[in-house]
Amino acid sequence: MNNKEGIIFKVQDYTENSRLLKVLTKDGIITINARGSQKLNSKDRILAQYLTLISFNDDKNSDFIYLNNGKLINDFSNIKKDYFITKKVNVIFEVLNKVIIEKEHYNKIYELTLDVLTSTNIIEGIISFMLKLTYILGYGMNFKNDGKLIKGFSINEGSIVYENSLITPDLSYEETVTLLKLTYGNIKELEPLTLLEKNIFEKFIYKYYLDKIELKLKSLE
Repeated sequence: MNNKEGIIFKVQDYTENSRLLKVLTKDGIITINARGSQKLNSKDRILAQYLTLISFNDDKNSDFIYLNNGKLINDFSNIKKDYFITKKVNVIFEVLNKVIIEKEHYNKIYELTLDVLTSTNIIEGIISFMLKLTYILGYGMNFKNDGKLIKGFSINEGSIVYENSLITPDLSYEETVTLLKLTYGNIKELEPLTLLEKNIFEKFIYKYYLDKIELKLKSLE
């Protein structure tokens, strides 16, 4: 038996009393069968919930993983009590569930996801996560500056735009500076954004993912 931990991000009823759990781990996304977890007296009933961090035994010799010796690490109750925040957090799992990611990247993705879920400024953390993820997916933004005055940032170009360029930027110079901080900053140390800034960067992420990988993020619509 190999003890590991993971974040449950999708729960589906399975047979009469069980649930299938989709779980993000350091090794990738796995599916766990939580047998009997729908029963009122099941010890796994509380564990087998959306947005819950658990530990469990992973039997490497089994073709199907069952929830064995599961323990609750964090139920993220501060997030789940706010429907708005919970919906925003889902964008992380929405994209992870739709794109193909090489296994070696999941350790980093897992750590970044935990940083978001345990950060003080969760919306800012989500935005930062989504920007960082573009590099893992191979569509990272180009902030290289050749010394010219910067006008802003273009989604279509995927790079900064200079003052003498005919390209109309999607972000202003000031917004591009904030974009840079969100992209490279530590998620748990990000400064709060205004409501207007949050809306601007959420729309930016939506358009960027749509433009680069043709992915509509429903959680941001």
